[in-house]
Amino acid sequence: MKTTIERIFETLSKSKVKLASEKIKLSATQDMAKVVADMNTHYKKLVSSEKSLSAKVKDIVKARKETNKAKAEAFKAINQYDRIRRRFSKARKETEKIAKELGVSPSSIKELKEAYSIFEKLDKEVNKLNKKDLRMYKTGF
Repeated sequence: MKTTIERIFETLSKSKVKLASEKIKLSATQDMAKVVADMNTHYKKLVSSEKSLSAKVKDIVKARKETNKAKAEAFKAINQYDRIRRRFSKARKETEKIAKELGVSPSSIKELKEAYSIFEKLDKEVNKLNKKDLRMYKTGF
């Protein structure tokens, strides 16, 4: 027959096993809770990153559309410049011819000087546009 002390020790040893298994279950549950928290944090970061990336892509698409529109307007202006340049050349030759026939120096004609000045400005701007156009092809815009 077992003594009271033996029965107490026997019961305590069985309780330790039960407590140890509960401790393991609690530890596993806590580990899983940490994993779930980390997963939620990373999910939120991923969603935020995707939204930010989508917004930036939309900005790029919008910028490309605006760039293409500006580029089309620039080419239109260059085409108009070509027509104006031809008209200027024809008018200049006619004005210089008439001025020589009248014995007047072409450089003394106010409108002709003004036309030369504006033509130089137009020419510089067209050259700038042409240079920018080449850079746009190199950069992909």
